[in-house]
Amino acid sequence: MKKIIRFAFSALFLATSTSALFVEAEAGPVAQREEQLTTVPTSKSLYAQITALPGHADEVAKLLSDLAKEIRAERGCVSFMVFRLADDPNVFHIDETYYDEAAFQAHIATEHGRKFNEAIKPLVKGGKSELFFVTPVTD
Repeated sequence: MKKIIRFAFSALFLATSTSALFVEAEAGPVAQREEQLTTVPTSKSLYAQITALPGHADEVAKLLSDLAKEIRAERGCVSFMVFRLADDPNVFHIDETYYDEAAFQAHIATEHGRKFNEAIKPLVKGGKSELFFVTPVTD
């Protein structure tokens, strides 16, 4: 019997919305984090921006798509969403949340992350992504 779980998802583009997007997924790596997804008291959130050099946007998109599959399988990954700017397809926005600082540190130590960062050096502005760490706005 397949187990289906439901969890709330929040991305930066929804930050000003009063409603949450709910996603249902077949149990798998996400099910291992079911409790984490409902209670994330010390999560580590950030967004990254990557600007592909002219002629390299599709290659960067493919690299990001492959990377997303690897990162979403990480035990401490709560969410990893990749977006392309509607008015500039060379610019990518990545919204990331990890369960806590330890999960984030484990994430940045992965081999797939190292390979991705090496692969994008000649393809993107500045040779790397720009990182912006964020915290939730509370009442």
